[in-house]
Amino acid sequence: MTEDLRIHTSPRFHHRLFFWFFLATLSMVLPEVMTLNDPIPWATPMGWELGYPIYGLHILALAGLMYHKPIGGMAALLAFGGLFGLYEGYMIKQLWNPTWGVEQAWDTIGGVQPMHTLMLVFWLHPLMAYILPLFLTERLMVKPGRLTHRFKYILQSKSGTRFLLVGTAIYCGLSIGSKLSSEPEMAIPLTSVAVLSGLGLFWRFVLRGGRFRLEELLPQGKTLVAVWVMLIFSYLYYGSTLRREALPTALLPHLLVLLIYLFLIGTIIAVTRRTKPLSDKLDEIKGWGNRRTVIIAAATFFIFLLVIRIHLPSAEPGSLIIILSFVLGGFVNIIFLALTLLKSVFGSKPAAASVRV
Repeated sequence: MTEDLRIHTSPRFHHRLFFWFFLATLSMVLPEVMTLNDPIPWATPMGWELGYPIYGLHILALAGLMYHKPIGGMAALLAFGGLFGLYEGYMIKQLWNPTWGVEQAWDTIGGVQPMHTLMLVFWLHPLMAYILPLFLTERLMVKPGRLTHRFKYILQSKSGTRFLLVGTAIYCGLSIGSKLSSEPEMAIPLTSVAVLSGLGLFWRFVLRGGRFRLEELLPQGKTLVAVWVMLIFSYLYYGSTLRREALPTALLPHLLVLLIYLFLIGTIIAVTRRTKPLSDKLDEIKGWGNRRTVIIAAATFFIFLLVIRIHLPSAEPGSLIIILSFVLGGFVNIIFLALTLLKSVFGSKPAAASVRV
């Protein structure tokens, strides 16, 4: 009886494999389609050769590692997302020698482009490629787990969930709508919505994936080690084959990027050491029913389309809002992480010591 129950409630390999593909797709679509850097990732070889390996390996490796220890609040998620965004250094070389936004770029600091670092490392990738994919998946696609218990004010409350879904729709709609020049181009975001909806519906209703927790589906143990090995290999491969000439020859640009790595890793370690682990037996939290999920998803979809349609005739307001949010968001993120690191280092004792007392 116990064995049968375990078989039915534990995800099998095909569940995990499909979920990894879905999570990688969501992580790739949000930043790439939102900025129209790669409007339809599935239509070009680059999406399969570069997009899926980079986004898929990063979110699986970093999220799997994050779940290996107590989740240390928003600062930890932002820091993990920053590590995600640093692929723009040694893989793509955008932090040193950008191929876009050159006209608006600021003067380099020690060979590093500060505007691209703010936008990519401290805002776009932490938010769109890491945090939002995990939050949206946790709220709509799986059984509530550790992430829901850690962020109850977002994932457990009705107002928090509405803000998450509607806010994402408006933000993405503003960004996409400010870059499209005609109504026929609305087929670009609609393609991504159709693909994500199809994958999500197949996961929820065919594979019945809503019975599993996110921590059960992410790579663990030897599988997680294998994912990290593939991620390291991808850095070696893409770093040596993509725009190799853009790699700095001077030492200072490498040292500055290394300092960013140390800053983010130090923040994760400091915050995690002072985070009290959740109980192994989590209280049951009622998730969205299928009917409510469909209603919320449909409303979010129409809001998304409405915002795009409104901003098609005039791209400037939406574009200005998005650019300002990228830069200001990056600044605020750096300040928040720095203050969190200082508080963690010089503040309270580690959580383990507190429990023993």
